[in-house]
Amino acid sequence: MKRRFGAICLVLLTIATLATPMVSSAATKTVPVSSVTVIPGSASLYVGDTRQLTVTVNPADQVSQKVTYKSSKTSVATVTQSGLVKGKAAGSAKITITSSANKKKAKTISITVKRRPKLRVLSIGNCKYRMDQLLGPWYDIRNIADLYRLSKLAGKPPAKNVFKDDRTIAQMKKDITSTFKDAKSGDVSVFYYSGHGIANYNATKLFSIAGVNFNGSKDYMLIKDLRAQLQKIPGTVVVILDCCFSGAFPAGKSARAVTSDFNRAVIQEFGGSSKGISSKFRVLTASKYNQSSHEFRMEGYAFGMFTQAIVDGIIDEDASGTPFLALYCDTNGDGIVELRELYNFTRNWTDAFLAQYRKFEPISSADVQVYPNNSSFAVFDFR
Repeated sequence: MKRRFGAICLVLLTIATLATPMVSSAATKTVPVSSVTVIPGSASLYVGDTRQLTVTVNPADQVSQKVTYKSSKTSVATVTQSGLVKGKAAGSAKITITSSANKKKAKTISITVKRRPKLRVLSIGNCKYRMDQLLGPWYDIRNIADLYRLSKLAGKPPAKNVFKDDRTIAQMKKDITSTFKDAKSGDVSVFYYSGHGIANYNATKLFSIAGVNFNGSKDYMLIKDLRAQLQKIPGTVVVILDCCFSGAFPAGKSARAVTSDFNRAVIQEFGGSSKGISSKFRVLTASKYNQSSHEFRMEGYAFGMFTQAIVDGIIDEDASGTPFLALYCDTNGDGIVELRELYNFTRNWTDAFLAQYRKFEPISSADVQVYPNNSSFAVFDFR
């Protein structure tokens, strides 16, 4: 029995010896963390928006990728442990990303959170004047409201998109106040008007837009007073005027002369001189200083030519009559209709329209005007 036991022990010993791994004389080396890389290296976002951080612990293929995240000011920006940053309030914060394998290796990035700007739109169309009634403004303001219903500012639709028919000047002033009362720096406020423009000739030559009760001596707003009221609105103010220049013209002054002076007044009041264009206003008008604007009527529809050019630059209909976003005026294809793009399209569209119309009867030119020139300001954003 002893001899058999010894054989078994020998076999077990031999197996144990063969199973024992060879140990290298050199100790295994641990690869140290060299750095932490974060994309983006800094970020700017609006309140409520989020941004995902992409983190690499280097050397990426040899060390643990586990990290921790920390915000220096959670009231401004928070961050989850998966690297999702969220803007909470306007201000600045820093996000620090630290390697779990080596807490001395970290990366800090700056986060700027901004208040989201808001878009507000007021469209006024006057048709039922006591004298020389119009039809087009009723359709014009609804078309403009529809376009802005599709448009966005900083990724959000308009905070207000108001359109009003047949307003007196007193009502217009209240409309402007109520629509834009909450505007702040960085916001965009759009004032659109379709109706009559008039001129009151006296020693100083005053120019106005007409309230619906205009009768030649009352219910009008001086252009300089309109500018003064819009000037009080914080942020950028877009002014789009499609005015039919008829009403009560003073004796001895032709409609063309009145129109010329009206448009010159608009340019001077909103755009300033050519040497000092106001940075607050973006202005698009229906015609040049010495021209008339035009309204066209057909069965069941009427339109201001200038406003229809804006609509046709953005919307088209397919073969079945279903409207779609065409964006013919968006020449660079980025989904934004810049002021210069809108000017170029409407100017060319109205020129072509009038050329066709002249095949049937004479009509005066109406050259769209823009201030300031060559502006990339986004009048519409359909992204």
